[in-house]
Amino acid sequence: MSQRFRLTVLLLALALVAAMVAGCGGGTPADKDQPAAGSKQAVSDNKDTGVPLADLFVKERVKKVDSMSFDSIFTDQANNQKTTAKMWIKGQQTKVQTTDPAGNTIINIMKPDVLYMVMPAEKTAMKYPLPKDKEAKDPVTITESEKWNPAYFKDGGRVVVDGKQCRLVEHQEQNWGEKYYIWEEYGFPVKVETFQDGKPLNVMEFKNLTVNSVADSEFELPAGVQVMDLPVGIQGSFSDG
Repeated sequence: MSQRFRLTVLLLALALVAAMVAGCGGGTPADKDQPAAGSKQAVSDNKDTGVPLADLFVKERVKKVDSMSFDSIFTDQANNQKTTAKMWIKGQQTKVQTTDPAGNTIINIMKPDVLYMVMPAEKTAMKYPLPKDKEAKDPVTITESEKWNPAYFKDGGRVVVDGKQCRLVEHQEQNWGEKYYIWEEYGFPVKVETFQDGKPLNVMEFKNLTVNSVADSEFELPAGVQVMDLPVGIQGSFSDG
């Protein structure tokens, strides 16, 4: 799983949560989140320990990730609002489960060529064809250019978040700031904080992480669901991207 893929996961989760807020209101048990002793986050005194920041995502160093599931928790600190979603990822398959303001469960299942929006309570699913990605790359390939550029990111040292050894990576640009807490074992962000004008803006947390334990059956449509195709006119414009 490359750095691009890891950040895509993060951006996908952020985009999904932002859309919800604006529009709608093989692993082992050790891979799961464990409560940290004492505080949930403790900064190490030695910033020189651990691997170099530029090597944090190199596939030869981190453990291979074929699949992953987690709960994403987005907290809008400015408005004191919280939104949650459950995500499963395996290869080019993604599943996202959310709840709308009315309390209805919505499931989005994305495969390489199709997206299903499932409404379990109604036992229906809308089918959206996706354009083919002619430039698709091996998701576990990483190149030199994909490493964190030290000119843009500051090494904040090693920290412990929810019992996981992480590296704090900070980025500041004009009035906008970000803090990434990267799980060193897998090179995956478990927490992201954003700031504007020096004030906390929002926090994205990834909880209940499981690694390499997602079954292919997770991406199957629920039994008894009636699939409806997108109308031809809309389908064409959707497929054209």
